[in-house]
Amino acid sequence: GINAEYMGERRHGQDSVEVGAALIEMAHTCQHAGHHTEAAAIYTRSLAIMEKIYGTKHEVLASVLVDCANAHALLQQYSASVRFMNTALQILERSNAEAIRIDEVATKLARLHRDFGKWGQALRCWHNVLALREVTYGSNDHHTISAREEIVSLHREMENIEIKRVGKSP
Repeated sequence: GINAEYMGERRHGQDSVEVGAALIEMAHTCQHAGHHTEAAAIYTRSLAIMEKIYGTKHEVLASVLVDCANAHALLQQYSASVRFMNTALQILERSNAEAIRIDEVATKLARLHRDFGKWGQALRCWHNVLALREVTYGSNDHHTISAREEIVSLHREMENIEIKRVGKSP
């Protein structure tokens, strides 16, 4: 009867979770072997499975989204990578995840922008990370100081680029 149907649905859901987890492991293996295109495709498929199980806003999706973002970054696909990372960050912020998890993803997003030479975006992200760290750790904690150092470093980098672009010597 009803109970058997419910148990069947529950088992089916559990199978889907296990398939999603197996795909993520396979994607990790592909990525470590240098097969970035395959890894990105497998992470994306795993994400689709997890979204069917949990919905599109569940906190459990954040780590798969970060994996997708990293895989696309390795393929030099900046916009896809940023889209996945932003979505992970938004999910964590909306679900009131631990500050350390939000900080981790926000930091990865800031580094992603920097790595692709999107200085303004990186700076904006680092300012967000700094604000989060000041609240979470206090203004004199090494995490907070490190965010300030990143901001200073980005400003220097941007100045150097401007100097080269304009052709002036420092």
